[in-house]
Amino acid sequence: MNKKINEALNLATSFIRTPVFSSIATSALIVAILASTRYQIVQTASGVTIAQSKPTPTPSIVAPTPTSTILDSSTSTINELVHNFPGKAAIVITNLNDFSKQYSVNDHEIFETASLYKLWVMATVYQEIERGTLTEDEVLIEATSESPAVTIKDAVRQMITVSDNPLATTLVEKVGFITIKNFLTEHQMTDSILGTPAYTSAHDINLFWELLYQRKLANTSNTTTMVSMLLDQQLNEGLPRYVEPSVLIAHKTGYLNGLFHDAGVVYLHNRPYAVSVLSQSDQKDAGQELAGQITKTLVSNR
Repeated sequence: MNKKINEALNLATSFIRTPVFSSIATSALIVAILASTRYQIVQTASGVTIAQSKPTPTPSIVAPTPTSTILDSSTSTINELVHNFPGKAAIVITNLNDFSKQYSVNDHEIFETASLYKLWVMATVYQEIERGTLTEDEVLIEATSESPAVTIKDAVRQMITVSDNPLATTLVEKVGFITIKNFLTEHQMTDSILGTPAYTSAHDINLFWELLYQRKLANTSNTTTMVSMLLDQQLNEGLPRYVEPSVLIAHKTGYLNGLFHDAGVVYLHNRPYAVSVLSQSDQKDAGQELAGQITKTLVSNR
């Protein structure tokens, strides 16, 4: 337990044991509870409020040790790629034929999502379509003299394939911020926070792909629709970087101020992999190179 929590609990205990139990004890206990969660007490112009705080990963004293149960020749090559990466990287790879076979390093390290949050938006839209609150062909943006109408399905496709930001914002407004947050909670993506900015981890992003692959995010028809959009991804500087077009990869990228993320499903004949690569580096294209080399390694050792 950290020093902040200890101090608050000690203060609360000392007041509770006095003959008069004051509100100070209650306040101290609240501080202790908040200190152990993703919330903090914030002083504002209008008074004191409680706000959600940025998740703060515990810094490692030693370099992280990758864990692997993939048990093939890919592991040592990927270890070397991670070791030589000029920045911070987090990777999770799961053999989707055998979920016990997995490689991970820094899997719970927190990163800004960049555009990976759009995966959550897409899945939530199709969740609401199944619930009957939305339809694919519902008009999201009315036609003008200069452009045709945009349906919900059109908007999702553009948000995924070309990472359209304005359409992503409009879809978030349509389905509701709380609905997307509930989606994260329902599927136990506990490292992830939807906000400005949003945060996530390689663990949570890879969990998304595992659930999508198992059709646990939507029915078969809607899962097929989402995967077809992801297969049609137009931003291919990462995972598909060094592989032939015959290797199918359903994926989504994210770029933002030194961040590069790419995550998806790499279909290698009878051995599909969920691959999530989150990275941050000052070196141009370092993240794209890392993601591309990881896929190349998996393909070479299939």
